[in-house]
Amino acid sequence: MIYGPSYVSLESALSYHGWIPEVVHAVTSVSSKRSKEVKTPLGIFSYAHIPSNKFFAGVARMESENGAFLMATPWRALADYIYVHRENWKGLKPVVESLRVDTVHFESVDFRLLEELREATKSKRVRVFIDRIKKELVA
Repeated sequence: MIYGPSYVSLESALSYHGWIPEVVHAVTSVSSKRSKEVKTPLGIFSYAHIPSNKFFAGVARMESENGAFLMATPWRALADYIYVHRENWKGLKPVVESLRVDTVHFESVDFRLLEELREATKSKRVRVFIDRIKKELVA
């Protein structure tokens, strides 16, 4: 059951991209509609509402043997995580400490994507996070 418009994000996307070592037992997604959770025989599907100026910024269409789906890039998943969990992260240190993201993922960054995500969000927390990590990654 798909609750749309939506895309897979948060811990599910970070796990899919290999950024976090944990196994995720529920599929976590983001929707422009109200938050909700759906339990099915296939598993639990959780949807978090996120307002956005550009909802699909940092989202890619993925293919699998079961069909196509929309998936957040790791940076979009981090931005969504900060918004949903109301984190006040002001740099990469809490990303490494809280989510156990390996710093090797920070070696090649698309700064245009970070700027697109900054412009797409309505969240001051997310904008501050993006501003700080851009400074850290340039240094």
